[in-house]
Amino acid sequence: MRVEIFSEHFMMSLALFLPFLQALVQLCVIAISSSLYVRLKRVNLFFGVSSGSVLAAVLLFWERGSLPQELSLFNFQFALTNMGLIFWSVKTVILCLAEIFSLRYLFQEPGMGKFYFVISLFSFSLNLVFLSDSFTLFTLGWELMGLTSVILIAFFDRRRAAVERSFLTFLFYKMGDFFLLTALFYLTNIASIHSFGEVERLAQMKGASLILCLFVLATFVKSGLLPFSFWLPRAMEGPTPSSALFYGALSSHAGLFLLMRILDAGGQMTGMPLILLLGGAMLTALFAYLMALTRSDIKSQIVYSTLCQISVIFIEIGCGLKMLALVHSILHMVLRFFQFLLAPSAIYLAHEKDFLGGALKSGHSEHEATGGEVRPLGILRIFGPRGGDRFNGPLLHWVWWLSLHEFCLKIFWRQVVLEPLLRLGQSFQIVQRWVRYGVVRFSRWTVFLRPTTPLRKDMIQFFFFLIMISLPVVTEGHITVSFVGVLLCQGVALGFSLLSIQEKRLSRSFFNLIFSGTFLTMSYYYAIVPGHIQIFYAHFFASAFGFSMLAGLFIFFRNAFDLPDGHDFFGLNRISPILSGVFSVLILFVLGFPGFSTYFSFELLSADLSSVSAFATISGLAILNVNAYLWFNIYARLFWGAAHDFQAVHISDL
Repeated sequence: MRVEIFSEHFMMSLALFLPFLQALVQLCVIAISSSLYVRLKRVNLFFGVSSGSVLAAVLLFWERGSLPQELSLFNFQFALTNMGLIFWSVKTVILCLAEIFSLRYLFQEPGMGKFYFVISLFSFSLNLVFLSDSFTLFTLGWELMGLTSVILIAFFDRRRAAVERSFLTFLFYKMGDFFLLTALFYLTNIASIHSFGEVERLAQMKGASLILCLFVLATFVKSGLLPFSFWLPRAMEGPTPSSALFYGALSSHAGLFLLMRILDAGGQMTGMPLILLLGGAMLTALFAYLMALTRSDIKSQIVYSTLCQISVIFIEIGCGLKMLALVHSILHMVLRFFQFLLAPSAIYLAHEKDFLGGALKSGHSEHEATGGEVRPLGILRIFGPRGGDRFNGPLLHWVWWLSLHEFCLKIFWRQVVLEPLLRLGQSFQIVQRWVRYGVVRFSRWTVFLRPTTPLRKDMIQFFFFLIMISLPVVTEGHITVSFVGVLLCQGVALGFSLLSIQEKRLSRSFFNLIFSGTFLTMSYYYAIVPGHIQIFYAHFFASAFGFSMLAGLFIFFRNAFDLPDGHDFFGLNRISPILSGVFSVLILFVLGFPGFSTYFSFELLSADLSSVSAFATISGLAILNVNAYLWFNIYARLFWGAAHDFQAVHISDL
């Protein structure tokens, strides 16, 4: 019996963590190997065979009934459901095929090692999404999946457009993460539901409709449904294999998996969540159909066709056709994966080999047969006069015009979302100018505060940061729980974040983010219960250490390379990849990324904050997600882009 339990745990541990082990091996190969292509080929061959063997063994044990439906590994719960194993099996096969294809497709690219490392992390994140029962592990997989996606969008980071579009995608991803984290926060801290197996209790609780609506919105963002479709065609800047994996096969269908899993445990959706699901899916299906007809590049056509079919699957889920939705999802994943991989070949055949010559000739003959009249396609015929016999109907003209301009989604997000935030940031900027004016006036009598050089400016701002982190230690006011203190700290944190959004100078944007993170951490200080005061101080000093390390690295980079204080990309990743990795890990640490100790302390402190005000907890999550986007912006400006004429830097130089 013990041998069977050990074999079950060993098999599932291998199935879950084999991609993570592959990522570590690939990282070592990148660091020490000179013949990268040959080494990666051998590593991928070994892990590909291992993944296939593990897949066959797991499916064989599952068919025999040897694997339990629930499994505990490292004090975390995993659920081996039929749907999860099906998605996991398809994911394993598709990723092996993508790795084989990419060896030839990317063998001349200098970032091939980075590509395989990120793809392995993506595979590990999907293992957590498909097989975990704990909300904590699911959140880790969900966040890591989005992070790997935006990294590969900026794979060709020498192109400014690729980096900027990764910003846009990450912004929408953080919006979806906010919806998901808010729903999980309610389930964990208010409903005492900590896993998907306990979601069945959600139907008997107050606020169930609101929680389901948040889950629906989170899946809409991940899959790109309206009104969150603006980022989807702009995410095609990455390599073709990554587009096939993320937006054709796996990542775009992760939202469908989440929704099916919630409904599988909680029952059929009714009321407002059902209206939101069906309404959004129907509108998106029509929108994606029209957009696919008016796109001129093959990737956009495929991605909008994918979005149209995903919308149909959402409709099937809303109608309760779970088995049909599952089969449709699997077949659609495989179809779109191969369509994306064949897209470059289709372009080559169309232009070089006259592969579409027969179709073009037949189209020409049809054009002559209709007397030179162009007929609309599909359902667009109904918009023309007399049932669409002519292509000059005024309604049809406006439909095509709106399709060409993406139904004004860009105007919607700019005017409705971005402009109010910028106006609010301008009001905080006025306050900042008065404070800066007072500091300058005071610095006339203080030699140290005279900002004559960039180094002195950075040191002054770091000195103010040290003053701020000493306030909770000096005041010792944790005995008094103050809702006003929480809102005041969060208001100041939001102000610094909004200042960073419109700030073009790199140093001010960086230190504004540090000040924002510090005040956000201090907001928990006024809601902590006496029993958790030691947890707060541990979290506070850990965050202060992370911010101090980030500030030290930033000051070193800025002054060692004489970086201009403007909106530019410096490409320091090519000069010192190790420091780039250290900087990114520190950012994830101070943001409380799942898997770090700060994440678990954030959970405990958020539970205390929810006892003071649920609104304050949700607003804190919103500020944290905004800061995550802004930190990603800072990292990209420092380490992505074309490298300047800098000398190589090593850890020993520090």
